[in-house]
This record gives sequence, C-alpha cells and structure tokens, in this order.
Amino acid sequence: MSIFELIETFLDPILTASNGGLILSVGFIIVITIMLGIINVSKPIILITSISLFLMFISFGWIPLWIVILLILIIFGLFITNIVGGGSGA
Repeated sequence: MSIFELIETFLDPILTASNGGLILSVGFIIVITIMLGIINVSKPIILITSISLFLMFISFGWIPLWIVILLILIIFGLFITNIVGGGSGA
C-alpha cells in the first residue's frame, strides 16, 4: 500500500460526507495560518499562503461556490467602504 492509498483510505469517509471537505479545508487553512503566525512569518507571506490554500481547495471542489460568492461580496463591500470612507453622509 502506497502512502497515497493510505491517505485516500483515511480521507474517503470524511470527503464523502455532506460538508466534510469544507470542514477539512477550513480546518487545514486555520491550522497552517496559526502555525505560520507562531513561527513569526511575515504577514504578507501568511496572507499569500492563506489565499493560495483557499484557491487550492476551491479548485478541489471542497469549498462550495456560494461561500466563494459570499466572500467576494463581503470583500468588495469592505473595499468600497474603505474607499468612500464609511462616513454618515451628514
């Protein structure tokens, strides 16, 4: 049995669950981000690594499209608020 078959045997029940891939990918992103923070990696590298992992899990199909669209809308809203200034308009 190769290492890839062993990993597939371990992950198969998790990934066939309804949200198993989502939970596994979010957990992996959180663990890697925390570990990079603990070893004092610079913030841009942590951001690039987290975005790369997120894009990788999207390409695997483990993160549903509606979550991606929701995150894009939130980021776009934060970007617009940052540019406009978020004032009350009075």
